Amino acid sequence: SYLLDGEGNVVMTIIVTHPEHVIQGKVAYEFTFTRLTHPSDEDWKFRNKQINLRVGDVRSTIEHLRAVNNKNFQGKLQLDRFMMTGHSFGGGTTVASIAQIPDIIGGVALDAWTYPLEVEKDLDSPNLQRSRLLFLNSELWQWRQNLDRMDRFCEKSGGTWKKLTLKGSHHHNFDESPLWFGPLLSKHILKLSGPNLDFEIGLRCIAQVCVRFGRNLLEASIESSTDYDVRKELDDPELIIGSDQER
Repeated sequence: SYLLDGEGNVVMTIIVTHPEHVIQGKVAYEFTFTRLTHPSDEDWKFRNKQINLRVGDVRSTIEHLRAVNNKNFQGKLQLDRFMMTGHSFGGGTTVASIAQIPDIIGGVALDAWTYPLEVEKDLDSPNLQRSRLLFLNSELWQWRQNLDRMDRFCEKSGGTWKKLTLKGSHHHNFDESPLWFGPLLSKHILKLSGPNLDFEIGLRCIAQVCVRFGRNLLEASIESSTDYDVRKELDDPELIIGSDQER
């Protein structure tokens, strides 16, 4: 689906529909997200197939939007600069899409899961140096190997890809899950969100990062905006810290 926001930008939401995306409950959450690390195992092949399908969805969505623009808007929409935001597997998809699709000039990867990526292939992409990406991570979920992959992308980009951390956050502070279960279950039993971070304040901060980083990305050139610090535009800048955090 797509719409126009208050500033005239086209906003698209991509819904994953491929049956291949479903893991069918055959691998436990903890095992899947932290312990399968060798790129030759079957789970990596399965997950890499999923992420390639998702990148294909992104590419098809851009092509569809351009077709709609030509048919219904007489080509009046300017569709040469795209940004992308995704959480978890969607964060990994954001990284892969920016590396593989030149039309996407940057985005925000929210607590990205980098395990499914073909890291060496994506690192060789010339798109890294001409794009900007912000890894916005949780403080309580990330681990060293995942952060190391992010570091490699940041280094290869020449400084246009960066990492920040949302203080006190857990992985599901970046989605709506805590709203379903309430603060007691989410924070202390299911551990979906950070115990000391107000969920609504955290979500507002995440939204501000995405919107303000995205606005700067779309309005400025890559060269003139590499020193841009989104924290200066936030209502609660103290919630964002610049150091890597791991579990």
